[in-house]
Amino acid sequence: MARKRVSAHLINQIEDTSIQDCLSKLQDAHERIKSCVIRAQVGSQLETVLSDGNWASRMKRITISLDSDPQRRSVIGKSNEDFIEIINQCANVERLIHALGWAAGKDSELKDYGVRICHPTTSSSKGDCDLASVS
Repeated sequence: MARKRVSAHLINQIEDTSIQDCLSKLQDAHERIKSCVIRAQVGSQLETVLSDGNWASRMKRITISLDSDPQRRSVIGKSNEDFIEIINQCANVERLIHALGWAAGKDSELKDYGVRICHPTTSSSKGDCDLASVS
C-alpha cells in the first residue's frame, strides 16, 4: 500500500519541551514569518491584483517567499506559502501564543507542565491536534 505523502507545515512541530520554550519558539517563528510578509511588500502588489476582474482568485495566490536560511528552517518548514494561508495559519499561532502565555504565567497551575507535541500549523487531519501537554 502506498504511503500518504505528508507535506511540510508552515511551522515545524515542536516536541518534548517546556511550555516556556514552546512559547518562545512560536513567537520567534511568528516574527520571522511577519518579517517575510513585510519584505514581500504585498501592498505594492494590490493595485495590479485589484485591477483584474478576478482579483479575489489572484489575491488568494499571492505567494510569500520564506527564508531559506538553514537556521530558520529549523522553525519554518516551507520555503514559500500562499499569503492567505499565512494569514489563516498565523491567526491560529497567535491563539496558541496567547494560550501558552497564560499557561506559563507565574500564577498558573500549568506553568510546570511540559509540551509533548505542538502542531502549530497542521491541518485538521485525524489524530493531530494543535497542542498536547503533560504534567
